[in-house]
Amino acid sequence: MTIRVKIKQFLFITFFCAAWAVPSAARGQSFQEAGRYYKENNYDRAIEAYDKIRRDGFESGELYYNLGNSYFKKGDLGRALLNFERAKFFIPHDGDLRSNYDYVRSALNSPVRYSYEPWFFRWVDRLFDSIAMNILTIIVSALWISILVLLSAAMFAPAFRRFLFLSAGMLSVFLVICSLSLARKAAFYERGAVIVGGEIEAKFEPASGATTYFKLPEGSPVYALDRSAGWVKIRRPDAKIGWVPSSSVAGIRE
Repeated sequence: MTIRVKIKQFLFITFFCAAWAVPSAARGQSFQEAGRYYKENNYDRAIEAYDKIRRDGFESGELYYNLGNSYFKKGDLGRALLNFERAKFFIPHDGDLRSNYDYVRSALNSPVRYSYEPWFFRWVDRLFDSIAMNILTIIVSALWISILVLLSAAMFAPAFRRFLFLSAGMLSVFLVICSLSLARKAAFYERGAVIVGGEIEAKFEPASGATTYFKLPEGSPVYALDRSAGWVKIRRPDAKIGWVPSSSVAGIRE
């Protein structure tokens, strides 16, 4: 390897590291700036700073937790709950997050997302509620690999075939349950939303003069199904469907 090639490789690595470090440093500075605004009780500026980090494409449990706390201090409980919901996808096991989430949900009298589901879905959601979606993805992948290994081993070890098949069967049951939980988490992550800005009336049609079908308190979890000229078609956890103004609902992925 020539000296010129080594120099090119060194410059490439240096450039790559610098390109990665610059946005990370800028992001850290933005976090510090937002934290300073929060300590100064300047919650609007703190929200603006945290939200800019989010709009730049960065997501983390800490970011959404801090953003939720900023909205909470400002008195906007609907958006506080929205960001706590977002944070739960990353750090659902965090004690402070769970305490704040439960407090805000109780203050809004907002139902748990899976409270209207059949008992089996409620059981699955509660069972995996404290496991982050990325960790659950790893668990599902590990279960798939383990089952394949056991079935492959059964082909070459007839003496242990019964035990290996039994083990694979037990893991398959657990795999189905984990996969169901992961699918439900992913569905809410992609299409889930929260009612913000106060209680809202859901209409039969996307028009302000349409008949009211039901009411939704602030903080209610819903699924966004469709959008039409300033209106969002939403589905409640109990499967009732209606239309609400787009300004009254904020999506998890927005």
